[in-house]
This record gives sequence, C-alpha cells and structure tokens, in this order.
Amino acid sequence: MALRRQPKKSSDTFSFQNVVVLLLLGYIIYVFLTTLTRRLAATSNSSKIQLATKSEGTHKLRLLLSSHGRIMWYYPEDEHTVVLHQGQGVHYGTFTGKVSNSGALESVWVVLRPHNWHPESSVEVLLELDSETGQELNRVRVPSRFTHDAVRRGDQVYLCNTDEGSVLQLSYPSMSVVKSLSLFTPKQHVNTLAPLEEGKLWALLHNMGKSSIVRIDLTAQLPSVEVAITDVGYKAHGLVEWNHGFVVLDSDNSALVWVSGWEKNLSAKEILGRVKQFWKAEEGGKFLKGLAVVDDVAYFGISVFAARSKRQDAGVDSELAAFDLKKEVLLWRRKVPTKGLLNVVSAPQLGQDSTYRAIRSGLKQGGWVHEGLKEFSSDASKDSVVTTMRGLSSNDTNRLSKGHEPNATASVQSRHGFLSNEKVKAATAQLEELGYPARIGGHWASGLPFLDIHTKASASAWDAGIQLPLTMLNITNLKHKVESMPKIMWNEDEQRKSNAVIGGRQSNTQKYKPGVKAIYLIFSDRSIKHTFRFPYYQYFKDAIEPLLSQVLGEGELNKVVRMQLAYMPPEISSIKVHRDMGGYATNAHRIHIPVLTNPKVTFEICPALEKHSLTSHEEIGDDVLRPGDCLPIPMEEGMVFEVNNRVLHRVRNESPLDRVQLVVDVAEEPRVPQDISPGAECEYVHANVVCR
Repeated sequence: MALRRQPKKSSDTFSFQNVVVLLLLGYIIYVFLTTLTRRLAATSNSSKIQLATKSEGTHKLRLLLSSHGRIMWYYPEDEHTVVLHQGQGVHYGTFTGKVSNSGALESVWVVLRPHNWHPESSVEVLLELDSETGQELNRVRVPSRFTHDAVRRGDQVYLCNTDEGSVLQLSYPSMSVVKSLSLFTPKQHVNTLAPLEEGKLWALLHNMGKSSIVRIDLTAQLPSVEVAITDVGYKAHGLVEWNHGFVVLDSDNSALVWVSGWEKNLSAKEILGRVKQFWKAEEGGKFLKGLAVVDDVAYFGISVFAARSKRQDAGVDSELAAFDLKKEVLLWRRKVPTKGLLNVVSAPQLGQDSTYRAIRSGLKQGGWVHEGLKEFSSDASKDSVVTTMRGLSSNDTNRLSKGHEPNATASVQSRHGFLSNEKVKAATAQLEELGYPARIGGHWASGLPFLDIHTKASASAWDAGIQLPLTMLNITNLKHKVESMPKIMWNEDEQRKSNAVIGGRQSNTQKYKPGVKAIYLIFSDRSIKHTFRFPYYQYFKDAIEPLLSQVLGEGELNKVVRMQLAYMPPEISSIKVHRDMGGYATNAHRIHIPVLTNPKVTFEICPALEKHSLTSHEEIGDDVLRPGDCLPIPMEEGMVFEVNNRVLHRVRNESPLDRVQLVVDVAEEPRVPQDISPGAECEYVHANVVCR
C-alpha cells in the first residue's frame, strides 16, 4: 500500500517565520543601539573637547597644557578640555600675559616652534593668545632654536635657546632682546628655567644623561654659573621650588623626585643633591615631562617613550597624573587628548611663576576664593566661617576651619570671638572707588593675595594699588600683651640692655617720625638677604606667630624679613610724608596689623604727589598739601592689610589714646634668621648689618 505524503503543518511554517522575523528584528535593534551609543559618545566627547569660543569661567582649577599638537585648558574636576591653539607647530613654555586690575587672566604667551625632526622652517615665535577664546593677539619672532622653556618674572622673560646652549633675556611686554647668555653647550641641553630670586636664575641641564641644576648670577659683569647641584636624575625635566628644595621629573627613569639645595649651599661650588623619590611608574617605557605644583599637588605628564620622529603623532595622547606631595600618594592618572607629546603643565591664571614655584589656587574642593569679592554672609547656626565669593559653591561655604581664615576674606561669627570681614569688603570697594584697585601678584600659602611686587618697585608704584585689605583677625591675645607689657620696654635705654638697638637711624627717625617709638623684633640689611631676630621676639612670640600663620600660611614665618611694633603716643606724634626705598620696600610686602587704634588716627597714602616728589624722603609740609593729595585708607583694630610703602604716605595720631601697630615686611622667598643676644648693637657697614 503506497504511503501518502503528509502535508506540512501550518504550525511548523509559523514557527520558522517567527524565528526569521525575530532575528531580523534583533539585528535592526542592534544596529540602532550601536549607532545611538556612538552618537552619544561623540556628543559627550565634543562637550569635553572643544575649541575655545567663549569664557569658560574660573570657578574650577584649570591647568594649561602645552603639547606637540596643541595648547589647551584642562579641568581636572570634570576632565573638560578647551583647545586654544593647534595645528601650527610644537607648543612649549607658557607664561602669564595681560592681567586685569582685578587680577583676572586676560592673555597667555606660549612658545610656538617647528618640530625638531627634519624641520621645514627655522622660525620660532612667542605667541600671545586670549586666555579664553584662543584668539591670536600678538606674534613675536625670537632668535632662538629649539626653544624648550619660556618663563616670566615681572618685566623680564627668559628663554631656553636649547640648540645653541644659551639663555635669552627679553624685556616684557615688547619681547625685545636684552642680552644673550652663552653659558652652556648644546649637549648640556638646558630645558627648564626658574627665576626664583632677583638677579639669579636657576636652570635644569638635561645633559643627555645625568642631569644637574645650576644657578646663574645675572648681576655679575660676566654672568656665570655659581652653584651646581649634580646627579638629580637622568634626562630630567621640570624645576619647581617646593619645601626648601626642588620637585623634578627624573624623566628617563619615569620618576617624580624631590631634590634638596634651595635654602642652603648657596656659595659658589658644586654639590651632590639629596634626592628623594616620590613616585615611579611601575611599567617600563614611560617618559615624564611637564610639571606644575598647585596646593602641594604635583601635576605632571606621562608619555610613552617614542623616537623623536613620532612625538608629533596626533594619534598619540599623553597621560596627566596628580600626586599629593604632603601625603605622598598618587591621586589619579588619566589620559588627556594632547595629540602628541605633553611638554609643559602650567597655571598662568594663578601667577607668573606657576611653572617654577609651588603655588596656591585658593580652591577648596572645587571652590574658587581668591579672584574678587562678591557677597558676604554669616550663619549663626554653624561654628564655621561662611564665605560666598565669585565662583564659590554653596557646598564649600562651610569648609573653612573654625577660627582660621585660610584663603581670602570671609564673614565669621562674633560669638566665637571672630570679627566680620564685611569691613574688609567695604574697604576693598572704597579703594576701587578711589581709583586704586589692588593689582594682585600672587598668593601666600594661606591663599591670601599680595600686591604685584614688580609694579610696586617700578616708577609708577601706585599702579600696584595703594592698599590691599586682607582679612580680620582676633587680636585679643596680642592686644593684651601690648597693654600689659612694662612701659619701660619702649624706652631705648632699656632696649640697649634687654633687647638690641640699631645705630645710625636716630636722625632719620627724629626727622620723619618725631615722637614715634619702636620695638624691633626682626631686622634685615638693605638687601633683605640677611635677617636678625631680636631678643624681644620671644616675649611676643606666642601672641604674634598664630596671627601671622593665618595670614601667610603654616610654616611660612621664615619669609618675614622685618618686624616691629610701632608706638605713636597721644596727640604729639606723627609720621611725615615719605616713601620707603630699601630692599624691604622694593622686594618685600609690608603688612600692617593695627593693635591699638581709633578713628582719630589717620593713615594716608599720597599718590597725587608722586609726579612732583621723586626723592626717597622728600619732606613736604602740610602747608603745601592740596585737597585730594593724600587719601585716608581704611584701618581699624584687627584689620590686616598690605600697604604699598613705595608710594608717599603719612600717619597722624590726633587722639588722646595710644596707637600701636604691628608692622611686618615679608619676602616671597624664605630666609634663615640669625638670633641676636640681649644688649647687642647693630649698625650698617656698607649696606650690610653687623651686630656686636
């Protein structure tokens, strides 16, 4: 019997068709999701990496990265990147350009040169860019070849003419050549500069091997190397002064190191630097280059070691790392879109010295506190300082420690013994209304700002501002110490026995400061290189040091070069119109802390007299002063301020009360004071102070 062919069941046909449809549907969904993911990633990247078109604001820490491919802002907090310039050559040294009167960065300068692998051109330039938009503002050709660094100190710019082994000194802002210092050979490969001291220039010599740090004396008739610290690394880069030494990149060994030698061994000789290794890349084939230290964190570049011909490869990105130097821990390490070898890390918005000196941002976990004053408030429900400033988030306002104001101005609770900085805000506004806003030159370790020292030392000193209100301090302990001290301590005869005296100043004091008495606690010679600590310092130490630590920062008291308590008796004392001219005025910052004062004590600055009063101590009687010649500056007990003592000024006490002021001169570099025995007499000998 023949078998019949069974017809295919409809259910089998339906199952097969379903499988096909589901597979096709799954493929379509896969393609759709893949495309969507790629578009979202592209959108995310474009929001992080973009060409600069408008101001990005300064509410977060940002670093300026110069690479073989581009120069760009990088925001570590959210990894946001803004490209300022690219596609025209290799970018190297960067430094601060124009700064507004309020201290806001307006432009940056960067070295732009051809790649040194078969270059098609020999033209190297300094390029000035708008710091926010990247617009080219200026382009100056420089007579240098394979420039590796460019740094600025005031009105001087220094360039590494690496291929010719020389250093070029330029005049800012014209960029005209002042001199060329032919001190090295091409093989020594000078690649990093640090003008840390007036008349001195530190430099790092790569040496194509064992590297060294040298100090150049620029004041000598024939500038020469006077100090050499040898064996600081292998093919090293970066030179940042930190903690009385230098942070350096031991590039070929992939290590971040610290080298001793900044504060001592300053005589002309060769020394072996003590090297401490902070961190080293575990994997091989890494090369470190580009270094800045902000808030005790070292930011540095990590690149894959490559042949010179590959360093401009736009497909190769470097890494940026952050290492906490205090805690000695690596915070993070991440890839950044450098489009070639990373060469320089800087923060020019924080100061001219951001590539060669450890600096402070004034930020507290993302909050910005030093670029101007806006609103001030207090919160009686919290035992903390409460601050609201431009760019400071509300989450950061509770973070300043009780009784301490580490950054700029703040409102604090009077019930905890602190004074309101509303008065500092008002004083700042008053100075701006007078037409003399402060020009900020940098910041102390505390985060508080200081006047621009180079403008202050110039012929138009008033352009730096006449006063910089800083903060309010609780001076209860110091005030009690002054009021309860034996009055005989003000007497010069007593000081000859129990303190120390400075000879040769009596005639000057009687001429310009009749009736004024002083207790010297720290003194210096005219160069302020050598400082002397007087016996009475110990008497006031416990009351003064906590206050100065709040102003300058912990561990920064060795920057004080002069300190005195100035006493003006009631109604009979005055300080006549004068300006200060010594090194303590041109190379240091004068900080006042009023201890005993009242509204009838007036401190006046006289910038209007400057155009016809050019001598160091020109006596000007009240009868020739015109209305508006002298301007009273804000002052009250506990208000800390920096005064521009390079501008003519005078003080009068017309009250029936004592007036006492703590006057402190602070340098930007540390000193080692020499303790003086009771009964010593100090005098000037050829501009040097000798104490016997």
